[in-house]
Amino acid sequence: MRGVKKLARWILIGSGVLVMACAAVACAPPAEGPDTPTRTPRPTNTVKPTDVPKPTNTPQAAAQPTATKPRDTSALTPTPRLMFVVATTAANVRAKPESNAQIVVQLPRGAQVQVYEMSGEWYRVQSAQVPGGGWIAADLLSEKEPEPLLATSTPVPAIAEKAKVTAWVSNQSPAQNSDVTVYGKFTIDGVGVAGVPMTTRWRYKSETADCSGTTGNDGVAACTRQIGRATKGYTVQIEIRFTYEGKAYSAVTEFTPR
Repeated sequence: MRGVKKLARWILIGSGVLVMACAAVACAPPAEGPDTPTRTPRPTNTVKPTDVPKPTNTPQAAAQPTATKPRDTSALTPTPRLMFVVATTAANVRAKPESNAQIVVQLPRGAQVQVYEMSGEWYRVQSAQVPGGGWIAADLLSEKEPEPLLATSTPVPAIAEKAKVTAWVSNQSPAQNSDVTVYGKFTIDGVGVAGVPMTTRWRYKSETADCSGTTGNDGVAACTRQIGRATKGYTVQIEIRFTYEGKAYSAVTEFTPR
C-alpha cells in the first residue's frame, strides 16, 4: 500500500513536469530564420474624441410694442389757459359738450375765457360772463387774440318810386286849321312833380312836328299847335316824353281831323 502511494506521487510529479515542458515549448516564440517574415503590427484606429456641439443661441421672440392707450380727452388740464373767442359774430356757450345742448350764454368775438378741460372737440371754459362754466366748440377758440373785423355797412335798398305819365288832347276830332293842345302829367306815387321838362312829337300823315313845355306844381305840362290842313280822317299820334333825374318817361295820345 505504501508503495502504491509512492508510485502515484511520482506519476503526478512526472505529469506536472511534462505539462510545464509543453507549455514552455508552445509559448516560446519561433526562432527567426532568414526566410521567416517579420509581422508588421497593424495600426490601431485612434478614436477621435467627438466634438461636442456648442449650444446655439435660441432666437427670442421680438418684443411686442406696447399698445398706446388712447388719450383721455376729458382729462383736466394742469392749469387753465387763456384763449379767445374767434367766431365771426358770437360763440354759443352750451351746458354740455354737445351741439344740441342748451345755450347758456353767447360770447362776442374777442372775449377772453379760461379753458379748464377738453372733451372731444369741446372746451370747458369759465369767464366773468360764464362764472358757472360751460362748453364751447374748439374751432371757435384760439390762443391768439383775433383782429377786429372791419365794419361793413349794408346798403339799404332805396324804395323804388313809382312814376306815372298820362297824356291827352284838348279836342280828339278837330276841324282843319284849328288849334290842338296836348297835355302831359308826370306824377310820382300819385303826386305831381313840378319843373319836369316835356317834349312832344306830332306824327301827321306826311310830316312830323313838335312842341314842348314844363310841368307846373300839379305836374301838368302843355303845348299847342295849329294843325293846318291835316288830312281828314287820318289819326295823328302825339308822343310825349318827360325827362326826370336822367330817365325818360313817355306816353301817347291822338286826334283825328274832320
